[in-house]
Amino acid sequence: MKGSDCETMITTALNHLLEKIHHLLAPTGKACITCTRKTILLPSHYGICSACYKSIPWILKPRCLRCGRSIGCPDCSRRDVEPFYFTMNRSAVYYNSLMKEWLSQYKYRGDERYEGLISGMLQQAYDSLVQEITSRGWYMKEKLAQRHTVAKTPFQQGREPQHMWKPDVITFVPVSEQRLVERGFNQARAIASKVGASRDVPVRDLLKRNYDSEKQSYKTRAQRLASMHDLFGVKVQEFQSWLNHTYTTLGESARPISILLIDDIYTTGSTLNACSRVLQKAATAACVQVDVYGLTWARS
Repeated sequence: MKGSDCETMITTALNHLLEKIHHLLAPTGKACITCTRKTILLPSHYGICSACYKSIPWILKPRCLRCGRSIGCPDCSRRDVEPFYFTMNRSAVYYNSLMKEWLSQYKYRGDERYEGLISGMLQQAYDSLVQEITSRGWYMKEKLAQRHTVAKTPFQQGREPQHMWKPDVITFVPVSEQRLVERGFNQARAIASKVGASRDVPVRDLLKRNYDSEKQSYKTRAQRLASMHDLFGVKVQEFQSWLNHTYTTLGESARPISILLIDDIYTTGSTLNACSRVLQKAATAACVQVDVYGLTWARS
């Protein structure tokens, strides 16, 4: 073998070796949007690395069946101001310091990369909510049975073939004009639109905020509850339009209409309950029965 050929082979081998070392030291892939570490990102992790994904404090087994909190819930047990106007709420995660930072990046700093992350996490919670309501489907059937002369027992109803529950519409908690100008968007509306599009559920703008209020995060529980009086209202024309369309779709079905109400954080439940109250009031005025379900990204 000639010397030049030998040198060529050695150079080629060294280049291959250096290339492998380079890939080990600087792996190919994309940067995690949360920790910025460059690695291979799995599609199921919504743009974050495996390490950050494992740090998510998922709520997998709610302890409070009303609000979905993963620990003991004094808010639901001591509610004495007004009754619950929503059937149940479920949240994707427990609101800790890490989740607070992620939401701040999106909600206050306008980092749009977090929209896919937060809405993706909420879609997982949506699927869990669907499974839970479907598995407890005899409760909904019992409501219908009460309207007929012959009622079936829960055991009999549980033996019937079940269909996956699906809300008739998704709506969201509105923000004030001042907050909309400050942030440039309504985060609840944005993530609701993502969930609706991915799960083929219509999203309608049914609620309005009647006046601006101080940030709820600065208030005590008693102040939050007191400030909810007449804070929200229903967009009458939009509500009636949606209702007419829904009845056209359902025909003469006797079942209650399901509304899924989306927000970013559930703290005391005062916001969710206030919105549910005006939705129930509007439905009663239209002689319609609705069930309002809450879906929030985080539960504090």
